[in-house]
Amino acid sequence: MPHAHSQTMAEARSAQKAIGKLVTRCRSLDATLQTKPVSMPVNRFIERNTRILTIGSCFAHELQIHLKRKGFNLLGSEITNQFLWYNTFSILYEFERITGEFGQTPEDCWEQSADKFSAETLGGNPPVGSRIFQDPYRAYLYGNSREELWHATTVINDFLRNAIATADVLVVTLGLTEVWFEPHHGRVVCGVPGKEHGNSRVRESATAEGVGVIGGEPRDHRGQARFRFSGYEENLANMQRVVEILQSVNPACRLIVTTSPVPLTRTFSGCDHVVANAESKSILRAVAGALARKYEHVDYFPSYEMVVYSDRNLVFQEDGQHVDRDYVTQIMQQFEQHFVAEEAESHETPRPHFPLGRVSQPTVREQH
Repeated sequence: MPHAHSQTMAEARSAQKAIGKLVTRCRSLDATLQTKPVSMPVNRFIERNTRILTIGSCFAHELQIHLKRKGFNLLGSEITNQFLWYNTFSILYEFERITGEFGQTPEDCWEQSADKFSAETLGGNPPVGSRIFQDPYRAYLYGNSREELWHATTVINDFLRNAIATADVLVVTLGLTEVWFEPHHGRVVCGVPGKEHGNSRVRESATAEGVGVIGGEPRDHRGQARFRFSGYEENLANMQRVVEILQSVNPACRLIVTTSPVPLTRTFSGCDHVVANAESKSILRAVAGALARKYEHVDYFPSYEMVVYSDRNLVFQEDGQHVDRDYVTQIMQQFEQHFVAEEAESHETPRPHFPLGRVSQPTVREQH
């Protein structure tokens, strides 16, 4: 069987066909995504042995879980499922580590009191007065000492460098535009300061003392992370640089970009949550569209539209934030219809079926 990338782009484009008829007009109020699903050209380049790497916000985990369960070749899922890259800056940093544009030393970490973290995060209850060291750029990476954290950091560096260089397909999910940065060097940190994996307790202030430690104390000027809202131009520039580096180290790799449908948990922007979420997602959706139009090897998958234009009571979990697993399965069935080679499809996978009411306007829910 020929390699997934042996087919030229011209041949791939000429082989495309649409699932049904492309919907080019506004759907009526009585239309659903079941009767008129989100349509897009077919481009089947994923085979059963295709090496797939996922990176991005929490919706990337949902894609990863589904693909792994279906038997696809996920690179290092036991590592990547432990981390989230909420913003385009943290995604870019992983690629700039490869080129040497991003450098980190063992001292570039957060030191904080262990009693600020749950026993689940730390794998048990540490002695009173213990300190925990945390990677600012992979915020869910911890160590009991700088040496232990640095060892884990270098192991993950090596893994991601190899995975990016050998992946056949990279799936990137864009999540947030609200970012926190350390003012002494301007680098953006990964996620809201003070947040544990699976724990949304964070300071409500726009300046997080103690590098975002909940109730923590400032240690010096480096112990502060400050908030800002990132715009379209810088997020686009970040992702264009990701594409450039990917092309230089792995020119055969295809890129699938999605926008996370998971709304903001809260906003630090000073405006209403609905307004902040709409602007954030609009920026990232525009970035994803610009990438897909500019680069022939980049495809956009409309998981965002499949969620926000659906009945929110049917697609979200009870927290009103994360997408229901059954609905994710149906989204991924459509993913397979568009990107997976027919011989690689699971025989038991039915055509997508969306149990939806009427198509609604985008609805904001509280998010990460």
